[in-house]
Formats: sequence, structure tokens, C-alpha cells
Amino acid sequence: MSLENADNVVLNAPPIKDFPDDYFAQHDEDVRVLVNHFPLMGISTPEEASRLVALELGAGVGMHSGLLSSHFGRVLATDIFKYTALRGGTFAAHVAAEHQKHGFPFHAERIDFITSSAMDLILRDNLADIGISINTFEHIPDPGAALNELLRCVKPGGYLYIQFDPIWTADTGSHFLNYVPEPWGHLVYSQAEFVAKMRAAGAEEYEVASFTDGINKRRYAYFQQILSDGESKKRFIVVSKTLPEHWWGVVDPSHTSHPFMRKALDLGYTEQELMTRGMRWVLRVS
Repeated sequence: MSLENADNVVLNAPPIKDFPDDYFAQHDEDVRVLVNHFPLMGISTPEEASRLVALELGAGVGMHSGLLSSHFGRVLATDIFKYTALRGGTFAAHVAAEHQKHGFPFHAERIDFITSSAMDLILRDNLADIGISINTFEHIPDPGAALNELLRCVKPGGYLYIQFDPIWTADTGSHFLNYVPEPWGHLVYSQAEFVAKMRAAGAEEYEVASFTDGINKRRYAYFQQILSDGESKKRFIVVSKTLPEHWWGVVDPSHTSHPFMRKALDLGYTEQELMTRGMRWVLRVS
């Protein structure tokens, strides 16, 4: 894909709405956790971070991007959706206003919003010092290809920070527990049944499309395999081995006694994957 035709990539992005306070707070917490991992990535001072170029894979509605702009000298915020065309071209101003509303600066001059597929970035090799992807790898159709693109675009000796939650097999892996409240319902019901329940509960069509086409449905073993393959081929070094690389649990303790957990086990899912919520990788590019 070239820069010339990248501007023509306009998909049916969800509408940009006014977000609840907890939505911004969660993004703030995500970035705080990233910053807490700076020592693992050789970043010891804010001044060091301010000299780095960060490549954000899956920038979404720009909430992480704005927060990242307070730490890095430049943020290349990539996403397949052309969000910058929304709100009559005032997308960046809207995101800036959300940051200001919560008392955070938004350094627009440090952010480049770039329309591009995570699996085929329009960026040159060795462009960034650090690659960041937060809650995106469960959506990308081919996460292995996206990982390869991050490895291509980040300089040797640079770092990748990849975190995502929930993965498909978690109790909330559908991302739409608000419409279909049964934990693991997306594994037990057929897709047609699940979609029917979403619509009956009032889901909008862009939300239905997000469920059917916007979640890659990859299982825990797949992610473990691409991590193992990359390390065995010496494409990177996993530097987070002393930390939890995945975490367990459910959003509601009652879920473990819900009959759908038993049904999911009977369908061949393992307890490990049903109880794994998310994963975090800190990788040093070889």
C-alpha cells in the first residue's frame, strides 16, 4: 500500500461519541502501566522517552495517542479506520477536548494519525524506537503479520510493548457482554444466535459488524505460538519473563459457576484458555 492510496482507505468506523469518564480513565491506566514498564525497555528518565519515536499500532479513537504524546517526542498513531475524516474533519480537536476535560495535555504537534493496515504498514523500515499496541491484537485478523510489521518498523535494539485484554476465549471475549450477558456466550451460541441476541438487545449494526468481523477469534495457544516462534527464530528477546505474560480471571466471580463454562469445556476449550483474560509482551528487537 502506498501513501498515495492510503488516504482512500475509509472503512465504516464506529461513530465518535462523547465518552464516559471511566473510558478515559481506563486509557490513562493503560498508559500508566506502559510507563511502569519503561525500565524494562531501557528508559530511565522522562527526558530519554521524550527523544524517542513511538509507533502505535491500532490507535483507535486516539485516547492512548494523546496520552502517549506526553511521554514521547513523536507518536505515529496508525489505524485501519480513517478517524481523522470523522466529525467533519475535527477529530483531533475532539480528542484534544476529551484530554483537556480530564486535565491532560494533548500535544497535537507530536502526533501523526496515519491510515494503514496493521498487517501492511505504509511506514519504512527501522523508523521507530518503540512499538506499542494496546488492546488491538485481539482484533487484527492476522496478529502474526502485525507482529512482523512492528519488528520491521522498529529499529534493532528497540522494544515492542504489546498488551491486549480480553482475548476471544475469555468470559467477556465477545466484547459485548452488555448485550449478551452470558459469560462465554460467544463460544456456546452460534454466531447467528449471538448476533440475533445482540440485535434483540438493541445493538446497532456497526456493533454487530464489530463482533462478526472486528474480532479475530484467535485462541490462547495461537498467541503463545507466535511468541515462541519469534523467539526461537531470534527475531526478538522476550524481556518480560519475570512478569506475568498473561493474567487470569473473570469480570464477575459468579461466572465460574455459570453453566456456560461447563458447556464451553464440553466444546473442547480448556480451563486455561477460558480463564486467561489477557496477555502482555515486552520484546527487544534483534
